[in-house]
Amino acid sequence: MKKLNLLVIVIGSLIATTASLSDRISKAIGVREDIVIYFDILLFLFAIFLLVLNKRQDKRD
Repeated sequence: MKKLNLLVIVIGSLIATTASLSDRISKAIGVREDIVIYFDILLFLFAIFLLVLNKRQDKRD
C-alpha cells in the first residue's frame, strides 16, 4: 500500500507541475495547450482511481 500512496503523490506533483507550466510545455513539445490540460485531467482521474483502489484494498485487509 505504501508504494501506491507514493505513486499518487508523484502523480499529484506531476499534475501540479504540468498545470503551472502548461503553456511552456505545449510550446516545447509542439502541441496545443488544451491537449496538455486534457493530459492533466487524465492524470487526475488516474490518481482518483488509484486512491479508490487503495481504499478497497484497505477494507479487505
